Amino acid sequence: MIGPAFLIGLGSTGVQVLARVRQLLGSTVPENVRLLAFDMHRPRLDTTGRLGPAHYFLVPLTPVDEANLSPRRAVRAALVKDLRRGPAESQVLRNLNLNLDALRAALLPSETVEVFLVTSSFGSSGSGLLLDVAYLCRHLAQSRPQLRLHVMLIAPEAYQHGQQITKEHYLQNFALLKEVEFLQCGRNWSTPYSLYGPDGIAGIPGQVTAPPFDTVQLLDGFQLNTGPEAGVVAAAAEGLLCQMDGQARQSLDEIRAAHPLQGRACFSTFGVFSYYHPTQLLNERSAQRMIAALVETLFPLEKNELTGRPEKLAERTPLREDDPYGNLNFWLASASLSGVLEEVLQVSQLPQGANHPERLQFLNRLVRRERVDWERVHREAGDRLKADKGFDMAGLPKEHVRVLFNAIVQRMMQADDRLGPLSVYLGKLNNALCHYLDDLEQVEEIWKGMGEHSECEPVRKEYEDAQRELEEKRNSNWSKLFSQGVEAAEQRLEKIVRSRAQLIEREAIVHSICKTAEVMRTLGTRLLETYDYYAQAAALAGGSIFNAAIDQGLLVERELRFENGVRTQQVIIDQSFENRRMRAVSEDFNLRFFSAIQNHLNNVIENIDWENANVPFSYPMNLGQEEGGSIDLLDLNAPAEESAHQVWGVLRRWFERALVSGQPETSILSFLSYHDSRGERLATKMSERSVLLAKLLTEPPTQDAVLFAPEPDALGATQHTQDFIGEIQHHFASIYLAESRDADRLVLLRWCGGLTVDSFFTYHQSAPKKIDPSELRDYILW
Repeated sequence: MIGPAFLIGLGSTGVQVLARVRQLLGSTVPENVRLLAFDMHRPRLDTTGRLGPAHYFLVPLTPVDEANLSPRRAVRAALVKDLRRGPAESQVLRNLNLNLDALRAALLPSETVEVFLVTSSFGSSGSGLLLDVAYLCRHLAQSRPQLRLHVMLIAPEAYQHGQQITKEHYLQNFALLKEVEFLQCGRNWSTPYSLYGPDGIAGIPGQVTAPPFDTVQLLDGFQLNTGPEAGVVAAAAEGLLCQMDGQARQSLDEIRAAHPLQGRACFSTFGVFSYYHPTQLLNERSAQRMIAALVETLFPLEKNELTGRPEKLAERTPLREDDPYGNLNFWLASASLSGVLEEVLQVSQLPQGANHPERLQFLNRLVRRERVDWERVHREAGDRLKADKGFDMAGLPKEHVRVLFNAIVQRMMQADDRLGPLSVYLGKLNNALCHYLDDLEQVEEIWKGMGEHSECEPVRKEYEDAQRELEEKRNSNWSKLFSQGVEAAEQRLEKIVRSRAQLIEREAIVHSICKTAEVMRTLGTRLLETYDYYAQAAALAGGSIFNAAIDQGLLVERELRFENGVRTQQVIIDQSFENRRMRAVSEDFNLRFFSAIQNHLNNVIENIDWENANVPFSYPMNLGQEEGGSIDLLDLNAPAEESAHQVWGVLRRWFERALVSGQPETSILSFLSYHDSRGERLATKMSERSVLLAKLLTEPPTQDAVLFAPEPDALGATQHTQDFIGEIQHHFASIYLAESRDADRLVLLRWCGGLTVDSFFTYHQSAPKKIDPSELRDYILW
């Protein structure tokens, strides 16, 4: 667990290191950790236009316009000018106070804060601010909380592949090292050292009465042909996190006690190496891949060959004239469960012309169909066995519509490259439904013309005549003597009523079928509108879900490539495991997603106002509190790109949470054996690569190590990990085990202390052959 720490970056190098620290900490920085940086320049946007991590903690200082000052003195002059503005206006004082106050609130009174000042030893900004910021930290803290100050100096050799190192850089490095050595162990502190003169600045006395730093670390070398971002910057950040670990503090104190600061032995250095499984990046990459795959499942796309971006929905190319994949019969494979849908599919196969013989022949069959056949079509809805036993006639239209929706969902789940976009088939379905409704309307008109409709004039007149005849015979005196006439009239009326009732029943069935087809058409039109809208939102608009997933995926790929290039770590990825997880999560999501669609469509069916054909069609989705409540996915009034952004965010969070829930708790330990079946070989590589980040002229007498493991007890759980820890112990005189907060890293920190400035290659590299005070004058500050 990370202990209380205050990280302060000075100059561009310090900013880079702190940005990497923030990246390693993840999205949530612990409350007992504060990050702050000062530089003479504002943070730049990265190549994607996004704000970098440094944007959140970097405070830019205003340069002074004094041409006669050397760069280092100009930086300090800018600092002094800022301090003169007082605690309320000074950028430096205000930000130091804010962070120290936040630490006070988060700590217990007995806790000590480790303050790390990170800067290059050869730049003007960091070296010009170093001593003042160290003093201000102690002064403003006033022992509440207790502070221990450490400075991490990155020398010019470590930056040789990041920028051109000039003679001026070497001279600046030489001057700073000599200053630090003098302040740490060369000066007699019986007399305080004044930073701001006898009167001080804005109530700050500026009297240094003791060595300013508790430890001084120097990093002056790294592997060849490695840029600073993937080299010393990443190594420094990893080393900082190791030293911030609360469990490691005691170990490091023991190590330092073995090298007491005597005489000029005030420097230290370290080496670090880790095995890394980038769970967060892999989860994000997998999430974006699954989002893109989901879009392609729902929307067949034709993409630009160069950019891979969707240009339009892919059109189905028929292989032959009688290719079945373009017709509704193949698309609605389960339509046989609905008699109405079967008839609609028959209509879809007929020629388009209204007077075409085949269409007229189909219409003639409908006209001559008996009532029992209409009833069979109506009752054939869903489960045939239940239909045979009898259904509530009023509920049958719902069942027909349910069959249609279930068929659509089933087809969406079963992606088939031979099929075209859903919109093509929904359009054909709506067209067939329109023709079918026209046919049903014509059937009733033909029945009326043939006198076979309950509302036609001959049937109505025959019924009225039979009623009148019966009334007349009942009221006639002859009927009292001769009842045969009344009985004949009653039989005639009964026959007419029975015949008319059959017509009414047939018409009621046809009306119910018409209502069913009308609701199908209304819902189909709404589905087609929704599909076209989300075709834009999901794939075709510039800010579509697909494009957002591709863009984010490219960013993650770039970060993964960078992590693979970091020399202080080895990235371990089991691609087959990642693919298995993606497949499992995708299958679970598809099951949930399409089940949710099906359930919602069933709810739509249950709430239809069948009398007015009113279709309530909304689908609220919870976006989470951080996104501001919920939205209606079926509200098509919002711009497509706005809906795309909201839906993409929800999908991203869902997939990432699902991936995390299936991730092993100690991920890096789970993947070590995948990387190498022999634990001792891994340990040897780790020991060899954790070289000291300093080019020492003389080999240090002892080197100690701290091994940060996700679960130290788990290191002995298998023979592989037992061999691993045994080999690590073989390489070092002593090794300390610490439990890491990061389950994705197994880190080895090699520590070396009690060094003199003469031990470092960088000091001799930058030392002038003949010390000329005039040559060093512009680089000396203290």
